[in-house]
Amino acid sequence: MDGAVRAKIASQRIVLASLIIIFVGLWIFGVRNFYFHQDDVISLAMVAREWPSVMWRANAEHVNVIFFALLYLEWRVFGLNYPGYLAVSLCIWAMILWLVYRIVKGETKSSWYGVMAIGVLAINRNWGEMVWWVTGQAMMGATLLALFSWYYKLYLDKQRRVWTLWQRVLWGISLILPGLSWGGGLIWPFVVLIFWGWERRGERYRIILPEAWLATGLMWGIYRLIAKESVGLHFSPSSWLESPIQIILFVGVGIVENVLGRWVLPIQNLWVENIALILIGWWWVGWGRKSFEMSRKTKFAWGVAILSMVAYAIPRWQFGLGQAMAERYAFQPLIFLVIGIAIGYKKWKISRLRVWGVSLVVIYFMIVGSWGFGKKARTWRERPLQVKAWFGELGQIQRGKCYPNEYLPDFLVEADKFRIDYIWPIFKKNFNPWDNSICQ
Repeated sequence: MDGAVRAKIASQRIVLASLIIIFVGLWIFGVRNFYFHQDDVISLAMVAREWPSVMWRANAEHVNVIFFALLYLEWRVFGLNYPGYLAVSLCIWAMILWLVYRIVKGETKSSWYGVMAIGVLAINRNWGEMVWWVTGQAMMGATLLALFSWYYKLYLDKQRRVWTLWQRVLWGISLILPGLSWGGGLIWPFVVLIFWGWERRGERYRIILPEAWLATGLMWGIYRLIAKESVGLHFSPSSWLESPIQIILFVGVGIVENVLGRWVLPIQNLWVENIALILIGWWWVGWGRKSFEMSRKTKFAWGVAILSMVAYAIPRWQFGLGQAMAERYAFQPLIFLVIGIAIGYKKWKISRLRVWGVSLVVIYFMIVGSWGFGKKARTWRERPLQVKAWFGELGQIQRGKCYPNEYLPDFLVEADKFRIDYIWPIFKKNFNPWDNSICQ
């Protein structure tokens, strides 16, 4: 066994051990310091009051069929015990990392590349909305289903035989599922269509993978049927053509400042982040790109990253460039960006020195990601803990006691929109403390 192989084995063990520590830390800190966020409370009330019709309701520009089904199941199993929901979120995150590992390993023929890829993704300043918000499961679910769809296609391609009808049907269904979990997944069948739905033979182009074309059409039809004229939607292409510069700027800021900037250096100083990005870009242009292979699958992964941000920009650009910095928007693009980087370097000649160099970079991302994540999380604890204390008060209301049916407190909804009895069904109590006969 040569030095490079031994270094790979040792570095993988270090990264995997660090990954376990990160997951344990996320669990302990989450249980002690977090509870349901305001969006979580409203979503729980929706599934408790309106199941199953809530599955077919649009949430702004998002379609959350799969998420609402999952949330209803969790509510029936866990009630208002937040640790159960946190456990589900961490399981989804673990499955995402496992699929990233499998995809990268399958493409590079190296488990070392796979472990390094999940190492740099393990934790990030922008991950808080995913891990500790229950509604973050919608976003993680869309990404998980997209990764599964890609992994399933890679699996079928390696069979080296004609796909059966059932395999085509199942893969076609897998293209639609991400968009039924969250808006970020809507782009998935369209990206697959762009990169895999045709091939060039000589001077002619031939349509292939008809299930991808069918899935794209079905996804668009389902979305239009459910979303209709929901708030925030901009279906008319004319509105996009009137504002191409704003959309391009939104995507550029989202990718450079949000996805890359907070990943490379998660501090709230754009000048420092930009300097770091310029230095990294200079290094890559001068040396890193020489060993990089821009394959079709690398282009596909990066295409998902960029077009995911486009999907966010189209309905949201009018809110300004500050919206491009929304932390949840960095989740899916960064995962596919890293996959593209790992696949692009699959033919890189790895020496012992390079193994430890890459490993140190991965450890750096784990350290600064943990630091940025923890620093941001400390500023997010106030509202969830307020919800926890208030829920404790509501949970102690007994039959025959009156409680004023005021509007939800501002740490849940800042406008007078919902009265307190809106969320009462999630407590599963069979009496109404706001009954007129009791409160007179």
